[in-house]
Amino acid sequence: PGSRRGEVGRLLPIFRAALEAAAPAAPGVRIAAVLAPAVRAEAEAALRSWSLPVRVVEAADKYDAFAAAAVALAASGTVSTELAVNGTPHVVAYRVDAITAAWARRVMTTPFVSIVNIMARDTVIPEFVQEECRADLIADATRRLLRDEAARDLQRKRMAREVARLDLDGPAAADRAAETVDAWARAAAGV
Repeated sequence: PGSRRGEVGRLLPIFRAALEAAAPAAPGVRIAAVLAPAVRAEAEAALRSWSLPVRVVEAADKYDAFAAAAVALAASGTVSTELAVNGTPHVVAYRVDAITAAWARRVMTTPFVSIVNIMARDTVIPEFVQEECRADLIADATRRLLRDEAARDLQRKRMAREVARLDLDGPAAADRAAETVDAWARAAAGV
């Protein structure tokens, strides 16, 4: 549900309603929550009030949880890319405050928030952002993935194609950035 208090406060109630609506589509579904250390206490307190039982997974075990998950629901951010790298079908949701949303609308150059979708220039991972960050829409997308193995397989294939483009085995991003800055500086200096 995010790694900052504001995110958890805005998203966890929406996630709760979405998962309560989607869970009947998968009898025996078990819900696990991977919580960032910075919001763990607050999120655990909120999760105790849920009607569905939720197992809290240690952050150190998150990749095991991703591998075990049939479907994930995640706040927009790094976790979506991590889920894609792990081949975990998922849905992304995010909502910010009104001022941030107004600013973002003016500066965003893409209709997507997930790296995989930005790279694909298409909806590989369903995204529900701002006004569309509603429990009913999120539940429908989650329910579809829970029920439809072909949809999960297609999302896995499309994520894998985009993840392959990330060149995760190549030089580290910091090294590539340093090389680029060095090349620019040399060009500017005429060297």
